[in-house]
Amino acid sequence: MSDAPFGSALAALVRAPRTRWLAWVSASLAFTVALVFARIRHTGHQSFRFLLWNLFLAVLPFGATVVLRAASERRPSRATAITLLPLWALWFVFWPNAPYLVTDFVHFVPRRDVPQWFDLLLLLSCAHNGLMLGLGSLYDAERSLLAFAPKRRWLAVLVPGLAISAGAFGIFLGRFHRWNSWDLATRPLAVLADSLAILASPTTHRTAWLVTVSLSAFLTIAYCQFRALAAPSESPERKHPVASRS
Repeated sequence: MSDAPFGSALAALVRAPRTRWLAWVSASLAFTVALVFARIRHTGHQSFRFLLWNLFLAVLPFGATVVLRAASERRPSRATAITLLPLWALWFVFWPNAPYLVTDFVHFVPRRDVPQWFDLLLLLSCAHNGLMLGLGSLYDAERSLLAFAPKRRWLAVLVPGLAISAGAFGIFLGRFHRWNSWDLATRPLAVLADSLAILASPTTHRTAWLVTVSLSAFLTIAYCQFRALAAPSESPERKHPVASRS
């Protein structure tokens, strides 16, 4: 009899939309990793192995917000939120690495040793994972903020909005100027100087502004679509501590 409550809780967890979502994310990542290794085995060289590193960097901010959301649902207090500030910072800095995967389509060029359709599938799979991880991370960040600060709902709008804008600019810096997220820690002054030069002279750096604004619009629309689909799958308000404050 003592095992019945545990069994019921486990069954409810398995049936939960959240669990199904995380399971499909894991399956999608595993599929992409399998494609990368299949390509390496077929060609005998490591040319696309960098995609594994890019996927890892995309998983980092997602993992951070998974932890943040779990903490916000278990102990939605100000003290808990403050202790998690380093995790919030890690999420904000590394979040651009998730949608950055979409830009890896620049590597889609005809090659003799690999069918073109295979590389298209591989890069499409990576881009899909990047978007899902990025949008899912934004959603978890929003839900966490609603739990930690239910009376400051504007934070749940402001922070994801800032992440999208800063992330779009970060994607430009990564793709065009080849900066990485860890450069903020190892070469902060150089990154800051480059960023300020771009922001201070829009006419000179038109490409930077066009890319940033266009990506911000794309990611905002994509997130609104994701949010519209994700919100109905949340548990009813009376059973979901985060949803009850939304």
